[in-house]
Parts: sequence; C-alpha cells; structure tokens
Amino acid sequence: MEMPIKPQTGQLKPLVDQILYSLLSGSVKRRNLVINDVPLGLPMAIDENIVALILGNLLSDIVTHTENDCIRISAFQNGLLAVISMKNNTISYDKSFALRMQTLQLTAQKMGGVIKIDKNEGHGTIMAVSFDSNTRAA
Repeated sequence: MEMPIKPQTGQLKPLVDQILYSLLSGSVKRRNLVINDVPLGLPMAIDENIVALILGNLLSDIVTHTENDCIRISAFQNGLLAVISMKNNTISYDKSFALRMQTLQLTAQKMGGVIKIDKNEGHGTIMAVSFDSNTRAA
C-alpha cells in the first residue's frame, strides 16, 4: 500500500537552519564553518519530515567526517524536483561513512529521492539530494 507524501507549505531555509543548529557543537569541535546558502523563500516541495530525516542524517555524517573546512548547503527547485546540495573539500571516507551513505540512499529511494556523491580532486566533494514532489512513499 502506498502512502502519499504530504507536500508542505513551509520553507526549506528555516529547516536547514534548525538542522545546522543541532550540529553546531560538532561543527565547532571539528573546526568546520557551515554556511546555509538555501535561498530565503524557497518552498518545500515534499514532506518536511522526509527532508529532515534524510538531510539531517546526511549533514550529521558530513560534519562528523569533515575537519577544518567550509561546508556549504544550497538548494533550488525546478518544477517538481527539489535539489539540495552540500559541498566541501576535505571529507574523509571510511567504511562506516560508506555504510551510512548506502543506508541513506535506500531510505531516500523509498521516499522518491536520490543521493549523488561527486568527488572531484582539487574541486571538493558535492553531495546532492533530489526529491520528486510527485512521488509516493513505498
């Protein structure tokens, strides 16, 4: 039985601010600067709880595996597709990080989302989460 995802009328930037606030002590401890570049007024196209679950876990892992760097979060919406990306230069990958990313990918897929990781030497790592607001949860 499919469960409809309820679109929200809220905005994405305050949700990202809330997630980043919860990660503040870890960011400071690892000497990371985290910037929320999500445009003010950008509406959420999908259920806020789904965004919080995926993005919160992803950002937590990024902060935990990054040291002395700038982590920049940005977003845009194109029709029914919402894309949230995070960029940094020094993320370290290990088995636990890979396992968490695999688990988050499966969760995102169940919710109609996709997580992409693009590591480009000299240009940093970009992680993008995309959601189709027309999708129904499995």
